[in-house]
Amino acid sequence: MADLIHKGLVEAAFRALAENYHWPKFQKEDVGDGFEEASDFFRIMIWDPTNEPERQTSYVMRFDDKIRFHNQFGREVLAKLLRLDSRLDWRDCGQTQAQEEEDVEKFKTTFKPFDFAG
Repeated sequence: MADLIHKGLVEAAFRALAENYHWPKFQKEDVGDGFEEASDFFRIMIWDPTNEPERQTSYVMRFDDKIRFHNQFGREVLAKLLRLDSRLDWRDCGQTQAQEEEDVEKFKTTFKPFDFAG
């Protein structure tokens, strides 16, 4: 994924799919926690591994009730980027209990350096 970020492909993929849906363009903008926002928006925050962990680039797409936004948009973009088209629809991604437990352990191991709780 880091390679995709460096090449600008993550940002480009979000922009391209939004354009395909004829949605508003993404703007580079930091909306903080978003509580002060009066309009609906979708935000992506892209972290570059060559920068400090807290430094991210925020892109915002604002839309109104004329846009039929679907909440699987982010998943759709990432599934296509990672060539996991078979996982576009979350309902097609069921796992057994054993598979889920294995994934949990892998996740814990992978993200242990980022676990501030100890």
